[in-house]
Amino acid sequence: METDFSAAAEHDKLQETINYENIYNLVHDMVMQQNFHLIETLAKRIADAVLELHPGIMSVVVRVRKPAAPVKGVIDYVEAEVNEWRQ
Repeated sequence: METDFSAAAEHDKLQETINYENIYNLVHDMVMQQNFHLIETLAKRIADAVLELHPGIMSVVVRVRKPAAPVKGVIDYVEAEVNEWRQ
């Protein structure tokens, strides 16, 4: 996530930065309450939700990994990455 962290860094106050627990809860709730067929869809929805709920965030990169994906071959995981910027 890209934002201006200067006030938080100067004052060392959680109120002046991103609360990562809130981001975690947002992602957790999305994954647990909805079904997604594609990891690309999940990554895009997470990125959009983060930008919508946190106006101070200017851009976000979301990576979603799927271990043991149904791919014929030897792989550890597949991954989708989405980059979104505030309009």
